[in-house]
Amino acid sequence: MDLVAASWCKQFNVISFLLLLQSATTLSLSCPAKCECTNFRDASFVECYNVSTLKTIPSGIPANARTLVFQHTQISKIQQNAFQGLPHVIEIEIQFNPLTTIERNAFQGLTKLNELVLKGNNINLLYRDSFRGIPQIRKIFLSKNNLQTLPEGLFDNTTNLELLELQNNQLSEFPLELLKNLTNLSILLLDNNLFTTIPYEAKEVLDKIAQKQHSTIGLSRNPLMCTQELKWLQTWIKLHPSVVEVDKVMCQTPFGNWSKVVTFNFSLLETNLWPTPGKINEHMTSPTPSLQTTYTSAFIELPVTSSAASLASAVVTSSIPSSPTSSPSLTTSSVTSSGKSNTITPTSSSTSNSASSTAVVTSPPETTETPNTSKKTDDVTTIFTTLESTEKSIPPETSDTVTAGSKVDVSTTSIEKESASKGKYLSRNQQVILSASLVSVCLIATVALAMYFFRKKVILRQKTINARLPGMMYDRVNTVSVVE
Repeated sequence: MDLVAASWCKQFNVISFLLLLQSATTLSLSCPAKCECTNFRDASFVECYNVSTLKTIPSGIPANARTLVFQHTQISKIQQNAFQGLPHVIEIEIQFNPLTTIERNAFQGLTKLNELVLKGNNINLLYRDSFRGIPQIRKIFLSKNNLQTLPEGLFDNTTNLELLELQNNQLSEFPLELLKNLTNLSILLLDNNLFTTIPYEAKEVLDKIAQKQHSTIGLSRNPLMCTQELKWLQTWIKLHPSVVEVDKVMCQTPFGNWSKVVTFNFSLLETNLWPTPGKINEHMTSPTPSLQTTYTSAFIELPVTSSAASLASAVVTSSIPSSPTSSPSLTTSSVTSSGKSNTITPTSSSTSNSASSTAVVTSPPETTETPNTSKKTDDVTTIFTTLESTEKSIPPETSDTVTAGSKVDVSTTSIEKESASKGKYLSRNQQVILSASLVSVCLIATVALAMYFFRKKVILRQKTINARLPGMMYDRVNTVSVVE
């Protein structure tokens, strides 16, 4: 009986070995070309790395395949029903390929698919039904692609989705409608896109995500604009720690600089202290009228004829007002030469809070010409005469504070007074030299005083020794020994 049982065991082992050998042979025969297929516990893993000849999803994938990996190949498109007959696949990784398009029903039939990794490709075209037929999908990775828009209803058949990565794309609008049906979503990464705002309606979606355990939300490195529409996001971020990289959630102010959303003062927008976006350049380039005080030398063109007896020059003098409310008076002179006259009329504005020198800006004057009937007239020449502004009086002392509408004092008198006041004090080098000299004198005096008291002590000891031992010189060592 034992011999019969032993023979049956041997036959069973042989049959099992042959079946395993047959399955391994079948697997090796059905593996795609230049790909590696590994069998482990009745499940196979198909990996295709650096296959330059692979341009589409290959055929011949084992029916029991669980994981499919296609990296650094030449796959440019995932065709319709590309994974037909592979009901056991739970994970697909298609990364770092020139993949641009995922056609409709591309993953149809993968009812057990749990994770879909499509990172690092160049995907720019998705259809409404691109993810149809994968009801159990929980993780979709679409980061580092070239997605500019997402079709409506893209995630209608993926309601069990828990993780969605869309960072490092070209999305310009927050995918609000696409995310409303994803009630199980706990990780949403939208970093480094082109969002200029996040509408208040997105708060409902973000609230659902933040309520999940270990929730994560990424909104950093988007070119958001600091507007009132974004104010709600500041409060929301402060109340929810789910947002990662908060310091990189920035918005652009109306002046063009960047500020953290969580610290930006949105009340500035309410007080109209910021210009509207259409007037940013105008606001930044226009100078401040109250501080626009300069001295200008103007060159006036005076057309004359050869018959003119002399060259005429025009000098404009400006009188400095004696009080802040007085208006400056200007003296003008007219120049007439051979029937042609030029009148120069410069203008000046009064100061409100400062009695400093006002700016005189002259523009080319209007010229009234009288026709010359002489046939011996030479060609007209141009003479440039420099007009210089001169001061007639010294402006009174004014406050150093510059207020709105006031003029900045640029007269030489104030500069001379400031220089004179500075002359009353020592320079930095003089202070250092004086301090070093005082320290040296103190050290010398201390040493001299110490030497004086030491000499006095020696003389006193010598007198004491002479009184006790006449004829002996002072010796501190011997004196101590004698005392002892």
